[in-house]
Amino acid sequence: MNAFRLMERRIGARIGTDFRLTARRNGICYEHRAVDLSATGALIRSRRSLRRPPLLQHLELEIGAPKPLRTLARTVWAEGKWQGVRFVGLSDVDRLDIAEHIDRVEGRGRCSSRLR
Repeated sequence: MNAFRLMERRIGARIGTDFRLTARRNGICYEHRAVDLSATGALIRSRRSLRRPPLLQHLELEIGAPKPLRTLARTVWAEGKWQGVRFVGLSDVDRLDIAEHIDRVEGRGRCSSRLR
């Protein structure tokens, strides 16, 4: 099954992105990349295939805020190196940080027009 087909069930605005995140599971840190992000969850690419992804994990998202955004995430689906997670208990302030990151990424893709 293609990981990108599974994204079609998403809720809310998502944007393609690429930033580092750290997952903490059972006292061990794992480095991953987030390649898709919304205020409710993310698509994560791991370095290796996950045999049994955890149901819950603590994430630190490095989205350009003064310090990493920390949240609990629930694994919604996983296949090979890919997993979709939904953020659990994210504060409004953290959701705003994510929205600002999305705005910055979207802004990079737009052409600026000049009025003459």
